[in-house]
Amino acid sequence: MSHELICTWLDLSPKNWPPNYYILLGLQPGETDVSRIERQVHERMARLRPYQLSYPDQVTEGMNRLARALSCLTDAKARAAYDAGLLSACSVPAPAPVPVKPCPTLRAKKPLQGRPPHPQPLSPEYRGEGRTEVPLAPLYRGEGRMNVTFAPATGPKRKQGVHTPRSPKQAPPVRRPERMSVPPPIIPALVKTCPRKRTPPWGWIGAGAGAWVVLLVIFLAALPAQTQPSNKESAKPAPKAEPTLFQQGLEALAKHQAALAIRCFSEVLRVDPHNARAYQLRGQAQAARGDYEDAIHDYSVALQVDPALVLAWHDRGLAYQQKKAYDQAIADFTRALQLAPHLALVLACRAGAYLGKRELAQALQDAEEALRLDPDLALAHACRGWVRACQGDNKGADADCRLALEGNPQLALAYNVRGLVDLHQEHYDQAVADFSQAIELDGATASAFLFRGRAQRLRGELERAIPDLLEAVRLEPGQTEASEELARAYLSRAEQSCRQSQYGPAIADCNAVLQLDSRNASAYTLRGSASLGQKAYGPAIQDFTRALHLNPHNVLALTQRSLADYFQEDYDQAIQDAREAVRLEPSNPGAFTLWGMALAQKGLFALAIPNYNEALRLDARDGLVYFLRANAYALTGQNEAAVSDYTQALSLNPNFARAYFNRGITFANLGQTDAALFDFNQVLGLQPDYGPAYFNRGITFARKGYSIQAQADLEMAVRLARNLARHRSGLPAE
Repeated sequence: MSHELICTWLDLSPKNWPPNYYILLGLQPGETDVSRIERQVHERMARLRPYQLSYPDQVTEGMNRLARALSCLTDAKARAAYDAGLLSACSVPAPAPVPVKPCPTLRAKKPLQGRPPHPQPLSPEYRGEGRTEVPLAPLYRGEGRMNVTFAPATGPKRKQGVHTPRSPKQAPPVRRPERMSVPPPIIPALVKTCPRKRTPPWGWIGAGAGAWVVLLVIFLAALPAQTQPSNKESAKPAPKAEPTLFQQGLEALAKHQAALAIRCFSEVLRVDPHNARAYQLRGQAQAARGDYEDAIHDYSVALQVDPALVLAWHDRGLAYQQKKAYDQAIADFTRALQLAPHLALVLACRAGAYLGKRELAQALQDAEEALRLDPDLALAHACRGWVRACQGDNKGADADCRLALEGNPQLALAYNVRGLVDLHQEHYDQAVADFSQAIELDGATASAFLFRGRAQRLRGELERAIPDLLEAVRLEPGQTEASEELARAYLSRAEQSCRQSQYGPAIADCNAVLQLDSRNASAYTLRGSASLGQKAYGPAIQDFTRALHLNPHNVLALTQRSLADYFQEDYDQAIQDAREAVRLEPSNPGAFTLWGMALAQKGLFALAIPNYNEALRLDARDGLVYFLRANAYALTGQNEAAVSDYTQALSLNPNFARAYFNRGITFANLGQTDAALFDFNQVLGLQPDYGPAYFNRGITFARKGYSIQAQADLEMAVRLARNLARHRSGLPAE
């Protein structure tokens, strides 16, 4: 049975179950020190917490009972009503005075009017141990009634005019047992007597005898059990009863057998449809197998039956939190805290809900209040650690993470905190390991998938990052951070594909980004670059134009559109885009290069050379710009300057065949035939089927008088040109 485990953990006697609040907390009856009550509650909660994973239902039952005790005893009005109920439950009528013949010589003193005698104080050693038949007061819910079955008093009938105080509301009539085997111990209660004008002297004797009888009953009841007579039959252990359906349901929950627990509690509810506790426990079983809608329904019915059931408010809040309905979760946790303001666990759960809403200030406030009530609460440390990590306090977050894992090594949020600290410190391998551990413990945590995906993206593992980020988006579709991180991963992979000339996959990744965010200018720019690589200049220009519409200062889109216009021979538009790019970013060498290329295509070589000069000033290691400026020099008759630039281009790129070819022509124009032949030989070594190189080498051989070599090169040039024409016409080569 669940209460036997709770009694074992809290050092209580199972025979006295359920105990009153004072026995439950190990306090003297009537204790009013709120701080001491709180300390006792948290000390007993700490005893239960280590068993939470193995016996979740028993622990929650004990926690709920302790929370109700705390709520009752820390409220003055509730405590007064509860104490009155205890006194009423344990009081007995005072014995009638012994009839004695009046003595005419003695005169009784007139009693004080309206002042009943003071009740006898409880013994400091009284804890209620060793009692088996005393009815205890139920858990106080504030209704003003005590549903307790009282044993009949054994004394004589109550004298007319003598009464004992009762609970705030009269208890309903109950069926009394016919006989009692052991007289119950009695707590002396306040007895009020109606004032009389005179009392015979023998009345004092009778009252004294009655008091001695009461004390004698208390003394006998307090004796150890072995001093009372017993026979062999009574010493035999009673046969163990078969577990009830309710108990079977509790055991099934403890063994994580959700389906069996649901069947047991459903049968209990068929017999007793107003059993709030059964609804709440069936809700726990529904939640354990992921049926949060059914769980919320059961919790709601439980709260309709018993609106003061703190555990149902707490459990329904957890179910809402699993459904990402954080506002409803916060409302339920708040209601639970109104009933039990000192429950640190509920405060920590509400902090977690605030974290789900990204309300870090509220989450931090709840986490710190929970830690004030329970400094060892692992969940509260993890929540505060997450806030600190998000605020950049890596040292404080790491300290909270260590404390959380010491308290609960299976807490997924703590591993998330440590992973986030590792991510901020760029320890990506450790971060991935921590987030993987968090996912293993709780696979429904979107933040773990999000940050593991980010860590994998930052270390270049895009094929692993993208599935994690897709899962994060699936778990929380409305979370913009996950969608933005997924878009970054797609764009990174598209850039890699473009660098590898895999333009199709790059376009597909850009399309995926635009499905997430149709206003992503970077996706339009990158898709335009991929289309440019496929020589689809029209679609490329359209994408660059859309990107510039979203971001007019996108220099990359301007330079890429200028290049597309250049290939489409729209040189004026190319010059305009390049000039605008230079205006926005004067240190961009590519914009100057494109500007010069467009001017050169229009025949303005003298204007192109200054642009090439500026591009080389910004980047002196660009061999292509040296080649382009050399062409401009050669076309303006500056052959020596052209040869110098071609040579510089070849020093930067020794396999630049076009630079060898153009330098050979320039050497030939300068009359340096040997140098020209050397360059044409270099071209044919790099490109054996390049017909213009054979043609120009043949001309050079002819100038040197090598007619045979010249004829062979010219014939080869003609054959290659004919094959090229046939190839363009779709005909086979000769």
